[in-house]
Amino acid sequence: MNKKFLIFGAVAVFGFMLTTAFGGKTKEQQMAEIEQEAQTQLEDYRVELQEACTARVMEEAERQFAEAQTNAEKPVVTRKSTNRSSGPAVDPVPTTPPPTKSDKQTKMEGGSNTAEKQEKMTSPEPNTSKKKSKMQGGN
Repeated sequence: MNKKFLIFGAVAVFGFMLTTAFGGKTKEQQMAEIEQEAQTQLEDYRVELQEACTARVMEEAERQFAEAQTNAEKPVVTRKSTNRSSGPAVDPVPTTPPPTKSDKQTKMEGGSNTAEKQEKMTSPEPNTSKKKSKMQGGN
């Protein structure tokens, strides 16, 4: 009887240890708890990474905004396009202002030295006799 009692006691202690070692839970329950804990930790890590990413994006957006404001304050310099795919670049035709009325009058009168020409026309020339003699066949 002692042997039976001893074996029964050992089995009871071993069974008690098995049930208390795992908290009285089955393997499926333990796996579900492990899965739930892993999901919780993953969600915490995902939130942490999302916050870090949002912070980096905001820093970059602020940097680009500040850069755009400084560029808006600078004068705009345009360059000719080097892209020739749409055809050759054509410089605009320079426009000259139309001549004014005074320009036309000076051209009709013979230029800007009209006072000199009028003086020559009114004053007698000393060479007029030479011209006449040459025309008449003299000396």
